[in-house]
Amino acid sequence: MSDRLEMDRRSFIERLGGGILVIVSLGPDALLAQQRRRAYPTDVNAYLRIGEDGRVTVFSGKIEMGQGVMTSQAQMLAEELGVSLESIEMVLGDTDRCPWDMGTFGSLTTRMFGPALRAAGAEARAVLLQLASEQLGLPGDRLVAANGVVSAKDDPSRSVSYGQLAKGQAITRTLDRKAVLRSVSEFTVMGQSPLRLDARDKVTGAAKYAGDVRLPGMLCARVLRPPAHGAKLVAADTSAAAKLPGVVVVNEPDLVAVLHADPEAAAAALAHVKAEWTPAPPGADQDGIFDELVAKAPAPAAENDGCAHHPACSPGAANAARNAVVGTGSTGTLLVERRWVVIALITTILARAHTFRVAALVVSRAVPGAPAPCGPSLGRRCPGAAPRPIAGTCGSNGGRQAGR
Repeated sequence: MSDRLEMDRRSFIERLGGGILVIVSLGPDALLAQQRRRAYPTDVNAYLRIGEDGRVTVFSGKIEMGQGVMTSQAQMLAEELGVSLESIEMVLGDTDRCPWDMGTFGSLTTRMFGPALRAAGAEARAVLLQLASEQLGLPGDRLVAANGVVSAKDDPSRSVSYGQLAKGQAITRTLDRKAVLRSVSEFTVMGQSPLRLDARDKVTGAAKYAGDVRLPGMLCARVLRPPAHGAKLVAADTSAAAKLPGVVVVNEPDLVAVLHADPEAAAAALAHVKAEWTPAPPGADQDGIFDELVAKAPAPAAENDGCAHHPACSPGAANAARNAVVGTGSTGTLLVERRWVVIALITTILARAHTFRVAALVVSRAVPGAPAPCGPSLGRRCPGAAPRPIAGTCGSNGGRQAGR
């Protein structure tokens, strides 16, 4: 990787070939793929290439996982650069060609990388306007860029295409100013719902996924898994699988697997492995999961704050919460919506010593008429409870309560 970081400008341009390379607010070295810095630059961390044929290649460290960012990023760049969506080619997640990115998650593609990509397109448009101004002999304020062409506002016949500007050239221009982004009222590409750029490949089967990758000498593995959680492998007879053509067997104390160049053949070979397992230990299933959680929930910590005498903090409130969640109350009906089931399940697992109080919170939100929850852990004083001492008071765990 160090040879890429140390290449000079001539080598950098030679690797890219013909076309206009637009470096946005940074020198070439700062935008090389997978550099040492591990965050987006404070200005812009994106670059693009305009080919001799007028097509635009966009490099993004984000990847397409079905969320549509291949198309949405192309829309952003097409809008700001002033080209058609069809002229955009996206290169995503290529660690040799794209800027480093910490990952594709949390809606960061549009929210964080999107503004940088738009800025790159806007500044690239500014570079093209400068080049066209020089070639056409017109000031920049008399030119307009649209659909991959720069033309005179008062005489469209005086024009030059992005491809003509890039033909036979390898030009690098570094911008140290921010270009003006297009306003929402000017949008013609963004805000629309075009056919996704990857739709045809996905429908026809031409799209390549991780499972489609094949390298010379590559084998696909199928690992022997236990039939149930907690079951232990006693013995594994892999002799039948080992006799199959092209099958490689791995038989280690903690790993049994079969490998083949064809993943389906590997899966078929795994079926020939005879394994003996210990019985899985008894545990909760989908029918008894709530009883299991309630039975294993720790008892609430006793604190001298008057909460134990309040209905919302009592074990009965926790039972009411459980009944409301699993629908085993006196009416035998489900009392809360599905989201409260999720909330109650999470709080039951995580509440630990404050189990009953958190359950009381669920009750107060989910069951009409339930007492309002209270107590120090919930930030609300219970009715009739003595005021909390300012300092010096000790709780049940022996720790000082003031200032916690």
